Amino acid sequence: MLNLLLNIIFSSAITLWLKYGETKNTHSDTVTTINYLIASLGGLAIFFIRGGANIQQPVENWIMTVVLAIVTGCLYLGTFLLMIRAIISSGAGMCTLWNKAAVLIPIFTSLILWGESPALLGWVGVILTVSAIFIVSYKGGAIKADKFLIALMFCSGMGSTMLKIFQKTVDVQLNDFFVFCTFTTSFIASLIMTMKKSKLSFAPKNLFVGSMVGVANVLSDVFIMIALTQLPAAVVYPVSSSGAISFIAVMSALLFKERMTKKQMFALVLTIIGIVLINL
Repeated sequence: MLNLLLNIIFSSAITLWLKYGETKNTHSDTVTTINYLIASLGGLAIFFIRGGANIQQPVENWIMTVVLAIVTGCLYLGTFLLMIRAIISSGAGMCTLWNKAAVLIPIFTSLILWGESPALLGWVGVILTVSAIFIVSYKGGAIKADKFLIALMFCSGMGSTMLKIFQKTVDVQLNDFFVFCTFTTSFIASLIMTMKKSKLSFAPKNLFVGSMVGVANVLSDVFIMIALTQLPAAVVYPVSSSGAISFIAVMSALLFKERMTKKQMFALVLTIIGIVLINL
């Protein structure tokens, strides 16, 4: 359970460090680029540490891995940038709720592409998660949701869908290589985007926050991979997701005085229950 707890802490740290960066007026594009540079280097280290250099696979599998990773890396970058915007516009708690609720997208994609349907309790979880989104979006007699939250949910969900596609089409032996290529794509895309828009700002606060987010990014993946070797996936994923939602909500209140309304708290609880049921 220790590795699962560490996964919750480091996955939550990504959002919390971004929130901290917002309070310090960091240069978001630089933070994003540094984050993915650290994550890419970490992914490369994990690939070699876990014996990636000795993997024997057909050339087409390596090529397919790179292609899927490029698409996934772009989606990861989009998700990260939208997280920054969503934290500013709606707070860390709501950002996390919509980000975790994105699990609905790969569920319905799997149902359409591969006929994979959740069990009865899973469908109850889907209904609760959808209800949570409806509750936090219903204002003044109409559905109103922040555009960044909607885009975040879509982009995050499509990123998770790409992971599912990779698992279905390529050998899992190449998982570490896929992670490395994904983070590298995000880094290159972020660097190009930043250089076109402006210039990198190497102010200490930008380097510090970017590095902390990148380390949290890598360690979050490392600890969930270890946890999956020790515990069933049906335990790891719901505990990781619901734990991160709860931890971020509590820490945002303690560290940043970010208060949630009763309606938002109720939706948060529904999302946690829904995610747990979906993964049973």
